Amino acid sequence: MRKKASFPALLYRELLLCRKSLMTYMVSTLIFTMMPILVILSLRYGNLAMLPEYIVADIRANNDLMLTLYAVICPSMLVMAVAESAVFDTQIKWDRFRRSTPVKPARMALAKYALFVILLLASVVISIAVMVLCHGLLGTPVLKTDIAVILAIITLTTLMCVLSQVFIMLFRSVDKGMLAMIGCIAAVIFLLPEKWKANLSFDRMLRAAEALLPLTPVVLMGILLLGVVLTTVIYARREK
Repeated sequence: MRKKASFPALLYRELLLCRKSLMTYMVSTLIFTMMPILVILSLRYGNLAMLPEYIVADIRANNDLMLTLYAVICPSMLVMAVAESAVFDTQIKWDRFRRSTPVKPARMALAKYALFVILLLASVVISIAVMVLCHGLLGTPVLKTDIAVILAIITLTTLMCVLSQVFIMLFRSVDKGMLAMIGCIAAVIFLLPEKWKANLSFDRMLRAAEALLPLTPVVLMGILLLGVVLTTVIYARREK
């Protein structure tokens, strides 16, 4: 009869596996978030603010939104760090030894996605905090569209991360798993009606993100639940 493994220990194992990737994302977030913030500070207080007022107004009219979006892209992708746990499990051939552990497949999958949820929440909090900071420096309000864009980026990042993890574990190969994930995304883009592609624009994407905002939490929970179920099935299959 299997013994219950300590859930915090399983969670710590997942954290250890992705710690290097997590540190890399944190450093990247700090660097790439500061770059647009420095531009915003220059527009407000630095050299760019010394330009004629009409030039500054023109620069801000075209760049306020892009600067705030650039600032939140890295924090929004912090959740990608968790994908490294599947990579390391594959590289050390963990599936060959997992059957000798007392850990049930469902419990292992839950630990993996518990860390996923923690990083997802961190991505949301940090991204919104950076967005608020940028708007505060620019002297503009945070709009519903801003929150919608953040959650849309995080949702797409979460989907890519879940797909990559599932395919890497399924094929027991990092290269094949990543290719399968990219192939799925390319297939979806290819299958989109040409009419949609022709009418696609940045403004339309912003409006779509805002319209879908109420559904975003449901979509995120659905993606995570799908990941837990598929990961459990894959772990259970490898025990046979």
